This record gives sequence, C-alpha cells and structure tokens, in this order.
Amino acid sequence: MLSTHQSVSVSTSSVAPVYSAVVTVPLVVALVGSGAPLAYLLALVPIVLVWAGMSENDERAPDKGSIYAWAVTVHPVMAWAAGYCLALTGVVATSGLAFVALDAWLPQLPAWAKAAVGAALIGLATWVSATSVKITAAVQTAGVAVQVAATAYLAWVLAQVGLTAAPPVGTVQDWVHAVLLAVFAFWGFDAVYALSEESHRGVPRRAAAVSLGLLGAIFLVFSALGASEDPRAVAALTHPLVVAGVVVSCVMAIGSTLIPTARGVSAMAERGHLPARLAPLHAAEIAAAVLAVAWLALSLVVPGVFWDSIEMLSIFVGAYFTVSSVTAALHDHGGLRILHAATALLMGAITAASLVWMFAPDYGTTRVGPVGGVGVMAVGFAVLGVALAVLSVRRASPRRDGAAPAGR
Repeated sequence: MLSTHQSVSVSTSSVAPVYSAVVTVPLVVALVGSGAPLAYLLALVPIVLVWAGMSENDERAPDKGSIYAWAVTVHPVMAWAAGYCLALTGVVATSGLAFVALDAWLPQLPAWAKAAVGAALIGLATWVSATSVKITAAVQTAGVAVQVAATAYLAWVLAQVGLTAAPPVGTVQDWVHAVLLAVFAFWGFDAVYALSEESHRGVPRRAAAVSLGLLGAIFLVFSALGASEDPRAVAALTHPLVVAGVVVSCVMAIGSTLIPTARGVSAMAERGHLPARLAPLHAAEIAAAVLAVAWLALSLVVPGVFWDSIEMLSIFVGAYFTVSSVTAALHDHGGLRILHAATALLMGAITAASLVWMFAPDYGTTRVGPVGGVGVMAVGFAVLGVALAVLSVRRASPRRDGAAPAGR
C-alpha cells in the first residue's frame, strides 16, 4: 500500500510544477503584473472545490478508473466522455512533457533522434510503472525533491530582491484570463485518485490536499519573482538549477501522467466500454504509451499543431472536473450537494470561457479562416469524443454496464 508521502509525490509530480510555473507565470504576469501571486491564489478556490468533490467520489467508490468509475453509475455516456477526456489529456500531455524535456535537454538533436529518445523516455516510464507502483512513487519523490530545491533557491533570491513595488495592472478581462490560466496550471493533482486501490482509504484525499498546498507555494514563489524587474530575479529564473528543475519536472511527470490514463482505459475495458484486450493493466499502459509516442512523432513534424493541442487540453480537463463535481452533487445531500453543484457550474463556466478565448485569431499558432485553430481543434476532439461515447455505450452489453466497479 502507498503511504501518504508517496501519494503526495505522485500527485505533485503529475502537475510538473516547475515546468507549469515556467510556462504560465510569464503569461499571467503579462496580464496582471504584480498581481500574479493573487491570481494563483484565486485559482486555488475552484481547484479546492473540485478536490472536495473528487475526494467525496473517491470515498464512495474507490476505483482505478477514477472519474469514469465515479460517473458510470450516473450516466454511462457521460462517464465514457469523461474517461475519454482523461485519456486524451494524458496522452497529449505525456508526449508534450517528452517534447519539452528534449527541447530543453537536447535542443540540437534532429527531429528523428528526438522522437527516438522521447519514445525511449516514455517506454522507460511505462516499464517502471508496470513493474511497481512503489518504484514509480520513489522515482517521483526524487523528482519532486529536485523541484523543491529549485523553488527554495528562487525563494532565497526573492528574499534578497524583495517583492516588486509596482501596483497590479490589467482590466477585468485580463484578470479573468489570468485566473483561467492559473486554474489549469494545477491540473494533474488528481492522478492520485487513480491509485485508490493501491492505498488505504483517505490517503488520496490527504495526499491531494498536501500536494495542492505545495503546488500553491511553488506557484507563489515563481509568480512573485516573475513579476520583479530586478536583474537578479530575471537571472535567477535561468539558473542551471531551475533549468534542471524544468527538465526533471517534465521527465518525472511522464510516468505519473500515464498512471490515471492507463488505469482509466483499463476500467473502461473491464466494463465493456472499450475492447476487452485493454482490460489488463499492462495492456492499457502499453496502449497509452504507444499513442503518446505517436503524438510525439506528429508534434515533431507539425510543431504548430502540437502546441495548439497542448493549449486545448484545458477544455478537456475542465470537462472532467465538471463531471466529477456533477457526480458528487448527485450522490450527496443538503449543503454538500449545493456546494458540489455550484462547483460544477463554476467549472463549467471556466471551461466555456476558456473555449471562447481559444477562438480568438491570435490565440495559439494556427488559424482556420478567421478563428484560432485551438478552438477548432478542441471542438473537433470534443465532437469525436461524444460520438465515440454514444457508439461505445450502445455496443456495450447490459451485463458489463452493470458490472461491479473495477479495482475492488
């Protein structure tokens, strides 16, 4: 059984916190200036509400399928769509992490060599995960330690330069955009719920809570330093320890991101909502890894489409966060039901607002006529997911639809 601290490592590593901070902080600072730390604090509000709903769902139905298994008793099509969102984000994010790690670590390699090394990284992470979840947790713990060390160094620099005296900037629209960016920077903390069968009851809830606290601290340090115009602050963000933190952040997250992806696929196959050959966990892990490698190869051939696919992931993360809160609301009573229903509405609004932004012609790197390619890509994958959900659920046998939850 995984301990709380091992589960914290998996939950934290799945976010790739140093990489997420390096990517999102400059964008948030550009929108609200010195208000960036506040934007991350505001983003924690909906994330903590989602955590509460996920924890309730996990206590009620601890299962390796997490969001899919929680929602399948409510509506199989909604559950399949949520499982699809989880799998899509996992596959694309895994290839993205390999891409970024190689870009920072071995930037001079030709595309074919990057694809080969990236495939090796994903393969190694899959092998470690398939061998032992405890080994995976130990590896993630080492990776988190490096990232904490990088953050501690930046905190020391921040203590030397101090907080910027410049006031926050930005319109109301800028602030909304900044908070939206910050919300999805926390994505990945929920990976620990896919390991419920590997831990005692209550461990995923506690581990995710501790992880969110640690992630909040990391983002606050990076955003406070990123808002500073002091040359020492700017230099610190390119320090070798921070660069190492980015690479380690990406590499370590490859393994932890594959965990909920593979386990979700396995749970869906056990219920007949995916081919039965994917039910064994090792088969689901191999399938997820192969898809991630394929997307990595595509990303190296068409880099613009790749970066836009990373941008669109927030829509699918927001979708399964919303489904989780809907599921919690339908199973709870009284004040908790109202809280979870309000969270579902809030996350639904955040997801919708993010999608609207993605259609702006200057959003992302590609365009389709007068609109941004990110929005078109997101809608395309969403339509595909809903169509597959309906077809898969119709073909699933009634016996499998009513089968006991996988994993317990």
